[in-house]
Amino acid sequence: MSDNCLSKNCDCEKVEPSPGNCSKLYELNDLKIRPAMRKISMSEWCNVQEAIRQAFYAVWCVFTNIINFVCYILKAVDCLERKVDSLCSTAKCQNAQLTEILGLLKGTTVENIAISMKQVMSSGRVKLVDINKDGSFKLKWDKFANGTSQGEGTITGKVHYTTSLEKTGDVKTHIDKVTFSNISYVGKKGRFINEAIISVSKLDGEKVFEKSYDPALAWSGEVREIIINKDVKYSASAGVKNIELFKFFDSWVDTETTNTISIGFFTSTQGCVIDCENC
Repeated sequence: MSDNCLSKNCDCEKVEPSPGNCSKLYELNDLKIRPAMRKISMSEWCNVQEAIRQAFYAVWCVFTNIINFVCYILKAVDCLERKVDSLCSTAKCQNAQLTEILGLLKGTTVENIAISMKQVMSSGRVKLVDINKDGSFKLKWDKFANGTSQGEGTITGKVHYTTSLEKTGDVKTHIDKVTFSNISYVGKKGRFINEAIISVSKLDGEKVFEKSYDPALAWSGEVREIIINKDVKYSASAGVKNIELFKFFDSWVDTETTNTISIGFFTSTQGCVIDCENC
């Protein structure tokens, strides 16, 4: 192209494509095309042909640099697209792996939730109640007279509950109801004038079982279920305590005891202990 331009103004500066050279491209446009157009308008008729040749050469020069910039941008965009595609594939893979890990963690957390049950007496005394992970429990009480056990009673049943892990990481336990398999009592030898009274009731005081009995004799009965329908949320590390379920009342002679039965949920495994002093 330069062979067709005989003037000293036919040099074409190559502007390297880069973000920092945009101003130089503007400068090239101003120095090449604008003066060439002005020269055409001011040239004598005999010099117009050369002025036009120089002007088109100037346009070619600027366009060449613009094309180089465009190609540079297209290459950068193509590279960027390939990187984005690669990042998207990596993100999808990692997301799938994280979803799988979170699923395992949720299952592990839920599996590690344990349950405890206790009997709090009106005197303030607390007794632990035997309870299994499935919610089945066995509660015992003793009948005393003059410091000596005169018999033993047993209440068996099950706390129906489900546990799930929330998106926040908290644990949600829904306690549906308490069902009772049996209530029974076995007395020891003896003769008593006064009868004892036992009752099982909801937290609001509604009785689901009540019986007067001779502490020297054995007996058994059935207790109606108690609907709880309660949701509790807690962190897996802290757990939750003292969720009251029902009460049972035991009375004989001058002794009256109200017992409140409650449960708690906690994580049965310990987390990692980080000791920064002994790394």
